[in-house]
Parts: sequence; structure tokens; C-alpha cells
Amino acid sequence: MFVIVDPAFRPETRHIAMALSEASLPFTLFTSAYPTRQWLATSGVGPAALRRRMLAVILRRFEPGIDDRLVVNLYFPDLIRLLGSLGRIPAFRTNMTLEPLFDRFVSLTAARRGKTVVAIQGAALSTFMAARARGGTCVLIAQTPDPMVEDQIVQAEEVRLGIRLRSHRVRKAYAERIRREYASADLILANSAFTRTDIVANGVAARKVVEVPLGVDLSKFRPKHYGPVTETSRRSGAQVLFVGIVQARKGVTYLARAVQDLRREGVEVTARAVGILDRDYVEALKPAVDSGALQLVGAVPQHLLHQEYCDADVFVFPTLSDGFGLVVLEAMACGLPVIVSDRCGAPVEAEVNAIVVPHSDHKLLASALKRVLGDEELRDRLRDAGLNTAREMSWDVYRSKVRSVLVNVR
Repeated sequence: MFVIVDPAFRPETRHIAMALSEASLPFTLFTSAYPTRQWLATSGVGPAALRRRMLAVILRRFEPGIDDRLVVNLYFPDLIRLLGSLGRIPAFRTNMTLEPLFDRFVSLTAARRGKTVVAIQGAALSTFMAARARGGTCVLIAQTPDPMVEDQIVQAEEVRLGIRLRSHRVRKAYAERIRREYASADLILANSAFTRTDIVANGVAARKVVEVPLGVDLSKFRPKHYGPVTETSRRSGAQVLFVGIVQARKGVTYLARAVQDLRREGVEVTARAVGILDRDYVEALKPAVDSGALQLVGAVPQHLLHQEYCDADVFVFPTLSDGFGLVVLEAMACGLPVIVSDRCGAPVEAEVNAIVVPHSDHKLLASALKRVLGDEELRDRLRDAGLNTAREMSWDVYRSKVRSVLVNVR
């Protein structure tokens, strides 16, 4: 019997649950909010605005391949996030504060439900301790490279930009917690070669870290159809796309500066950043926004994200540190040529399916952008190779790999 723990129902845990279902292996999934019969019975409770938002979150998570009777909901993480968005409570770093709390609640019952615990990093420590006390096996889903190294990179960037270090203590405590989870785990599922290499380089035994790269939904992310000329295609200049949280770790300032440099050279180009905005970080982007070099779009619904990829000419992911840049794989699946940093964690091969530049170097990023925008043959070659990469990394492939790993740790 498996126990899966993830308060946010991320793609990894969704497909791990589906993989176990496909193999007819019993499991219980602990998450924050999922459309179960229990939820339907209580969906009319509470303020109307909160119910509507909760409904949107929950229905997005529905997966017909998962029997809802196997899901245990602890609603408070999503409720607190939504209350914060409605202005009922102050906003704060939800993952780093709510996930340990969720873990403590789950640890009270999860260890009695199964022999093998599969938990997302940050929400595993207490549950692992409870499982070990009962002779259970602990499997950690690692999403990032070593968290202490990543925190140091982000802190240095925030200092450089003059951003208030409001969450540094929380981040450091969270990173220390994840390192304790590494030590407690019997097996670690690393989401990329980059994540695995970084974890091992910082003291985790290589024998217990297995690389299981993430996948992409090829039914949602696919190349655009070239039809009649549209208003979008008539726009002047090239459009560069970034997708992700607009925060210090993602390196959007380097994209903004690269585009500003190109515009000063007379290149007609604009960058478009799609994703949740970190208000402290946005101030550092103001000069680029005011000049028209950068558009801050904010978050868009999932069903509109495909169109964002299709409207762009080039995708750029200048992150300072990412375990697996899933958006890179989505861009490839949509037929976009991609430029990434050397810490993106995505399945890239320099000069084959992507142009790779050193992180934190806007001048080299500007040169790469200029090169790609000015070379149609290069763009076509990157598109073709990227499409091939995406097709080889579907979620079906991920489920097959993770299933073969978990069967052997039962």
C-alpha cells in the first residue's frame, strides 16, 4: 500500500497516482483540495466568492484516471491561499509555511495507511519520521537542486537588486528542512539530471537518487497551425516569451536588459512575461516596462497558455536555478525555438534543441537572441529538434518510468 503526499496536487503527484492506478497498486493520496464526494457534500458552505474560487481550483485538478475514494482532502492550504487572494489575511510565502504544517497533519494518519510513503519535498519530513517508526519506506519527490545553494543564489540576486529580504529566514529554514528530508529518504526521485547532479554534489548518496524527468501534455501543447494572416502576425517586430513566476530566481531582469540592448541597436523586439508577479521584484523591472521593452502580463488561465506560446517567436527562460523548467518543454512542444540559461534543469542540448547561455549574463543573452531572430535556418533547426525532444517526453513516458521504480521499492 502506497501513501502519496502533496498539498498542491502537482503534475508529478498526479501522474504518480495515475501510474499506480494503471498498475492496480493500492494507494491513498493526501492533498489539499480534490473533487471528491466529500467535497460535493460541503461545496455549498462558506462565502459565495470563496466557493467560486475554490470550485475553479478543485475542478482544474480533476483526473478521471484517479478513483476519488482514494483521496483524502485537507482543505486548509488552498483555503488559506484563497483567503489571502481575497484580502482576508496577509499574503505570505505559502509553500514554505503551509507545506510543513500540512505534513504534520498528514503524519498523524498517513503512516497507518501504507507501507511506502511518496511525498513531495517540503511536505515530507514529519510523515517520513512517522513511517520510519512503523518500518515503512520513504520516497522523496525532489523538485529543485540543493535548496541551500539555490537560496544563496536567490539571496545574492535580491541583494544586487536592492530587494527587501523579507522571506530569507523562511527560505533558509525551508531549505534546511528539505536537506533533512534528503537524509530521511530511502529513495529520491530527481526530476532532472541537473537536480540529481546538484543533490549528489552536496552530500546525498548517489545510490539513492534516481533521475525521472518530467513530461509534457502533448494534447494541450502542440505546434500552431499556420493559416491566414491574423492581427497577431501583423504586429511589428519579434515577440519573445517568458513563462513562470516573475521573481528574482527566474532572472527576468536579464531578459529585460537583453531586450533593451537590442532595441538600442535598432532590433524591433519586445519581451512578454506571463506569470504571477512578485511585487517586490517588479520594481526592478520598471525601467524596461516604462520603455516598452517588457510587458508584464500576470497570470493567465491554463487554457489560454497555449495561445501565448503560439503567438511568440522565441521562448527565453533565463532562470538562475530551476530543477526542471517544465515551461521549456511546453514551448518546445508548441514548436518554439528556445534560449535557456545553464541552470534551467530542462532536457536541453546546446546548439541542438536549444541555445544555452550562462545565467546572469544579459549581454550573452542579447547576442543569442539577436542570432536566433536573425537566422531562419537556425530557428527551424531548433524547432524541429525541440519538437522531437517534447515527443519523447510525454507524461505517458514519465508514468512508465516512475511505475517501474516504485514497483521495486514495495
